[in-house]
Amino acid sequence: MAKLPYDLVLFGCTGDAGRAVAAFFGKHAGGTTWALAGRNVKKLEALRASDAALARVPLVVADVGDAASMDAMAKSCDLVVSAAGPYALLGEAVVRACVDHGTHYLDVTGEVHWVAEMATKFAGAATASCLASFGGYDCVPDEATVFAVSRAIGEPLAAAESVVDYGLEAGGPRGTILTVLGLLGDPLRAARGWHAYMGLGEGCRAAALRDLVYWGLPSFSSTLDCFTVPNFMGAIQIPVVHRSGHDNGYVLDAFRFKDRMVLPGARSLLTGKGALLYYAFVAFLFVATPAFLVLAVLVRAPPVERAARRLLEARSYGGSRAPTVVVATTGHGAAGASATATLRVRGDAGIVATAALCGEVALATVEAAAAGGLKAGFTTPVGALGDALLARLEQSETMSLVVAKEA
Repeated sequence: MAKLPYDLVLFGCTGDAGRAVAAFFGKHAGGTTWALAGRNVKKLEALRASDAALARVPLVVADVGDAASMDAMAKSCDLVVSAAGPYALLGEAVVRACVDHGTHYLDVTGEVHWVAEMATKFAGAATASCLASFGGYDCVPDEATVFAVSRAIGEPLAAAESVVDYGLEAGGPRGTILTVLGLLGDPLRAARGWHAYMGLGEGCRAAALRDLVYWGLPSFSSTLDCFTVPNFMGAIQIPVVHRSGHDNGYVLDAFRFKDRMVLPGARSLLTGKGALLYYAFVAFLFVATPAFLVLAVLVRAPPVERAARRLLEARSYGGSRAPTVVVATTGHGAAGASATATLRVRGDAGIVATAALCGEVALATVEAAAAGGLKAGFTTPVGALGDALLARLEQSETMSLVVAKEA
């Protein structure tokens, strides 16, 4: 087979997350051949001019509204990395082009309902493409650390708890906020999609639904010996970890998974500071929940939704390199063996850490594709890469993965 022009093409590279992924490839792509893709030539040229590491990167013009341009992009590479969200609005054309031309695919979506829709629609035709979703902070840290713990103890897991520390700086990409607006505008579609996604994996729906119910409740961590609160990304990560674990055989049918956060000072809950922080969070939930419901009603009004979208289109968040995202997962086997995997990624979760995670998954995918080691179909990063992903994360310059088996 003739060598294609590019190993990978980054589509949607002029948005918040896309720019960060482009910067990652500019520094870490090595000998990988790659291109920047998007619909606006001027924005592509401006991006390339903004970073000396991108000065010689080729440009590919591709627009989701132009099927011919999408086909040309898909035919030019082994892997399309899509950072163009919201995926429910912009993602299907990319998936379709990759499926039609046997091109591998990776995205950074957290839109569980959309992934379920794409898998239902294109699974029968995806006979030559490996299509992996959730390639950023949603949901590589949780998925990879749960898998790493299972590997460390040498058996499927009966239970696991992931606890995250986001650092003191955070922000959201424009596409992520637009995605939330879309979900608020059509909550039934989101609910149906969540339910469908969990049903795509054999035997995992009941377990995932159970853990989603418990996720919303206060929980005491026996591992950390303190109270924890729900990780706000748990509604995405719990079904993804369940499905990946069941599909790839590294969790048991009765697997229990917790996705939690520790508030600063919460380990000293019995002190004045710890109690104040914990109950301040509880009070915030009482205020935020009705406010969120009011917002959900308001954004369903077309004038409000249009105004919000216009405001967001003018907004940009480039991320921060100051914080470090830390995800520590402790897992237990049925016989009592346990281990802990800790992943540390530099940068805020929404932009910089997501870009690094996506970049490492993409480069590992290119290597696996060259070796003929990718299985066709809809999957996740761990499902696509397995041990190769763990090796990549352990060797990364922008993150660290440490796994320790308990005696």
